[in-house]
Amino acid sequence: MRRNDVLADKLLSSGNCPAEALVRLANQAEIEGDRAQAIHAWKAVLPYVYAKPKPIESEPERALELAEHLLRIRNHLKEDAADQGYRAQLIANMAGQIEKK
Repeated sequence: MRRNDVLADKLLSSGNCPAEALVRLANQAEIEGDRAQAIHAWKAVLPYVYAKPKPIESEPERALELAEHLLRIRNHLKEDAADQGYRAQLIANMAGQIEKK
């Protein structure tokens, strides 16, 4: 058993929980209007309630690959739309020529 575990067991078995004490102190500081003390106590409790956020790892190469891929898709879609517009125009012109005959 680690030393920290032994100390934690002693505190908890004697009815003393540091996190609960900090919550009591934070609440009391709020009641008394001592915002600085309340903030300090609540900040000390946070690690027991919420996990520390992990830093976001940046991968510039992957971001560049994704941007290039999206650009290729966008250009392909634009080409398809242009082709469809050109086809529709050709069909309309051919239909007009047929009607003239």
